[in-house]
Amino acid sequence: LLEHEAEIVAGYCTEYSGLKWGMFFLAEYAHLFAFSFVISIVFFGGFNAWGFIPGGIAILIKAGFFVFLSMWVRATYPHVRPDQLMDMCWKIMLPLALLNIVLTGIIILIY
Repeated sequence: LLEHEAEIVAGYCTEYSGLKWGMFFLAEYAHLFAFSFVISIVFFGGFNAWGFIPGGIAILIKAGFFVFLSMWVRATYPHVRPDQLMDMCWKIMLPLALLNIVLTGIIILIY
């Protein structure tokens, strides 16, 4: 859950200034980069390239795309409060995920 940078009070970062505040935001961007690499490895083939691009370059391109996409979405869409986001996750996303698991099990059972 990334903090919105335009907030007057940055939640848990209110008490920190200088180096400690910078380390929180550095850790936040490190989290963004790490999970962009995880997404590109797990869901988009990782080092498998399109034939003419070396594997290391391919994963950097894929992860860079997800970093760009995350930052673009974060900058353009309106800010959602964490309680609204958690409400959506519990009431919409979790039931959809459970429905997906059940439907996948039924399809595997049938075929």
